[in-house]
Amino acid sequence: MSLGLPFHYDETITIGSRQLSPDFIGARADGRLVFHEHCGLNSESYRARSDWKSGLYASADIYPGDNLIYTYDDPEGNINTRLIEAVIRDAYML
Repeated sequence: MSLGLPFHYDETITIGSRQLSPDFIGARADGRLVFHEHCGLNSESYRARSDWKSGLYASADIYPGDNLIYTYDDPEGNINTRLIEAVIRDAYML
């Protein structure tokens, strides 16, 4: 999948006194940043970290449906690239 979007992968950002690394950070045509988390694992510790990150994002006005997108593997660990592309196109208003 190549949409020609400039992005950074696993770049560390700081929110308050905490640091985290979104899977991807990109910019819309209007310059607004979009943060992208891909949830590929289905373990308790992974879900706990994801929940922690969601709270931290919210504290910085980074919200799903606005400037944060989540994509997921299916229960067998497969990736639906068409669905992920649709989510990305929507988030970037393409």
